[in-house]
Amino acid sequence: MQTPSKINLSLGKIIVRYLKGTKEFDISYRSTSNPRLLGYTDSDWTWLVNDIKSTSGYAFSLGPKIFS
Repeated sequence: MQTPSKINLSLGKIIVRYLKGTKEFDISYRSTSNPRLLGYTDSDWTWLVNDIKSTSGYAFSLGPKIFS
């Protein structure tokens, strides 16, 4: 950002305080002999005939831990 405003600075401070207060909430991965990366996705059209929208979702995991 070329010209940050006071609002940008305030929001930046809020984000830094949040990250500082939650640094112990991490996902730790233990080394395994054969970690598997799995991904699942799903999508569907909505049930409304006049509405041209779709819904979708996904989940990815490395071993037993979901990360996305």
